[in-house]
Amino acid sequence: MLRMVGVVGVVLVAVAGCAGGSPGGQAAPPPTTAVAVDVWADHAEPAASAAPVPCGMPIGFDIAAGATATPPGDDQRDGLDPVCQVKGAGELRVWTGAAMTPRAALDKVLAGEGPITDPRYRDTKVGKGDGVEVTYVNDKGVRGRAFAMATTLRSVVVAASGADFDKVAPEYLLAKQSLTPIER
Repeated sequence: MLRMVGVVGVVLVAVAGCAGGSPGGQAAPPPTTAVAVDVWADHAEPAASAAPVPCGMPIGFDIAAGATATPPGDDQRDGLDPVCQVKGAGELRVWTGAAMTPRAALDKVLAGEGPITDPRYRDTKVGKGDGVEVTYVNDKGVRGRAFAMATTLRSVVVAASGADFDKVAPEYLLAKQSLTPIER
């Protein structure tokens, strides 16, 4: 009998501990451990504009101080040709090709990124026009982001990459905000 009373006492102490010991025996609300992830980095502000990007392409956009434009590598993406890359806190890569929907252009660029997970699309403003944006996680576990828009003659995709997107986000947002079609 003594052993049974001891077990009941331990069970009662455990139940009281789970209730949080709050007055009236009400259980305390469970702690929230899930942190919302801002996959779009909407908290970021665009970088200050330092200069227009000096790439020969059918669009123009501004780059941040310290960023440099370089010729692109040979990274064609199913009909989209690389036209420029900008290195700063991370890297912005630009492709152009025949006119298609912004979503189709993004899908062609993503197909060349290798295995990706968690792609999320949304409609967005690009410069003074409309476009589509995607965020995704690459095979190294790093989040990437790209936007696309269609001009009268071409599609344009600008993709950002870097080990820490929060550092690249201001340059990416500056490009997205300042992008202007320059058809020839």
